[in-house]
Amino acid sequence: MGYDGSFYGATYQGGSSGYGTVFRVTTNGAISTLVSFANTNGAYPKSGLVVGGDGNYYGTTYFGGNLSLNSGSGCGTLYKLVLPAAPRITNPAVSNRVFSATVTGTPSTSIQIQYATNLPPAWNPLTNVAFTTGSAQFTDATTTNSRRFYRAVTQ
Repeated sequence: MGYDGSFYGATYQGGSSGYGTVFRVTTNGAISTLVSFANTNGAYPKSGLVVGGDGNYYGTTYFGGNLSLNSGSGCGTLYKLVLPAAPRITNPAVSNRVFSATVTGTPSTSIQIQYATNLPPAWNPLTNVAFTTGSAQFTDATTTNSRRFYRAVTQ
């Protein structure tokens, strides 16, 4: 499961060349192919995806890659899937019970700011933020509770 709530995985076969795919399934069930292996970039994914310390996804393929090795079928690859950066809330401030902060993320994405009043959280939508650059400001003037938790999620 990715930071965006979507699920990521690989298929051993399929895709435009039949050598397998890397896919995403969103929480509303929409499926999309992110990578279609074509032998030169790998063939037949062997492992599941693993999230690296850098937030990227990694996997291996059984064949493909350097096609001059192993009688032209390649010896497999290690591949890296780079997703847009996770949104972050920075520069929090409170003045006269109005919370304000900056949310940063990938330009041209839509982010939803959510809040909760207790832990474990039951998240509620606060506002949507559309980025044209890499950051935007948001405020919450309805902070009637002594504490509130915030998060930013990609839509």
